[in-house]
Amino acid sequence: LKLNQKAYDIAEGLFKKCLDISKNSKLAFQGLAALYISTSQKRKELEILKRSFENHGNDRDIMLAYCSCLIKNNQTDYARTLLESSFEKFNEDIDFMILMASLYSKMNNLSDMQKSLERALLLDTDNIKATCMLGICYMRSFNFDNAKEYIYKALQLDDSPETITNAIFYNSIINDETETLRLIDLFIKLHPNNNHAKTLKGFNYLKKMEFESGWNYYKYRDSKDMIVTHVRNNNQIIEWDMNSDVENLIIIADQGIGDEIMFLRILKLINCCKYTLCIDHRLAEIVKNSFMDIKIVGKNEIYENINNLNSYSHYILLPDLCSKYIRNEDSLKKLQSSYLKVEGKLKSTLKEKIIDESKVNIGLSWYTTNQNRFTANLNECEINMLSEISNHNLINLQYGNHQQTIKKNKIKYLKEIDYTKDVN
Repeated sequence: LKLNQKAYDIAEGLFKKCLDISKNSKLAFQGLAALYISTSQKRKELEILKRSFENHGNDRDIMLAYCSCLIKNNQTDYARTLLESSFEKFNEDIDFMILMASLYSKMNNLSDMQKSLERALLLDTDNIKATCMLGICYMRSFNFDNAKEYIYKALQLDDSPETITNAIFYNSIINDETETLRLIDLFIKLHPNNNHAKTLKGFNYLKKMEFESGWNYYKYRDSKDMIVTHVRNNNQIIEWDMNSDVENLIIIADQGIGDEIMFLRILKLINCCKYTLCIDHRLAEIVKNSFMDIKIVGKNEIYENINNLNSYSHYILLPDLCSKYIRNEDSLKKLQSSYLKVEGKLKSTLKEKIIDESKVNIGLSWYTTNQNRFTANLNECEINMLSEISNHNLINLQYGNHQQTIKKNKIKYLKEIDYTKDVN
């Protein structure tokens, strides 16, 4: 009951009390997992599901929930081991097949993803989840005719937010703007209170530079950041109206690191009281160098003690400041194109190792695990085509283990750099 009321602190205490009474209470484990999902606490969700699995390893629902969480947290090797060890037991279980497909999707193994979903549809031809996923699988394989068939079949079976979102995604990928807009309007009509529908509408307005309507809809975007969840469900911290004078304001960058960098441009326009900026800790030093009069706090500091947020009276999400400062094209022209300063010494010493003044220097990032951005990925052949052009000097910007590709295509690489953490 407390979880449904979003009284998260009380709910967590009650679930933990249940585990004090009975250390293997399945319902308490499931309750805590649901709570941590609701409050975007991935690490705690994984920890509680691990404990749950250790106590109820033979329970179907617990095993599927734990493996699903492992996949979500990119622990695909362990998830695969657990799922394959259970293959004989759950061989004819449709939910198991769909979870296997999710695993293959995360691993970018589209061939096995397709096979697993086709098996599921043999058992249940109208399974909406499997139909949706097969459409996405075909789309990521650039088989757009089959993708359309399954994506629209799912939409006919059920006009849920998920099926409409997939259809919108498909039409945006093939660049059918008319159909995309029709589906967005249908989404709003069928699900007027759905935040994702409103966000898509906001994107559409912003694309047309209708800023007022665009920002009004964009504010409904879902944020899975634990910090945002906390402030939105904390009666002590008030959302700033962007007009009144406040003494203790925290501005929170709530999107991914790329979007955080983009929205940082508007800090030059802010003319309000002193404030604290909460940002991805990997950007903290760069932002301190670039905006010396702003107090910076890294998100990792907040994650370690979420109650530190209670010292602020007001909050605002960084992108939402756009509604005040970005109202027309002239506002955009006021934004500086160069606004971040890296540490100079680091820049000059490492630059010599990767820059070739006689060639075109190209920074290259070619792979993302974000399945919604699969068209951003380059395959090996495409990278090779770039590397074989004699006046190209390719410079690595890609995080993750891609040493084979780097070596094969003679991409300049700095051993001194952690490409995930060292944004500077």
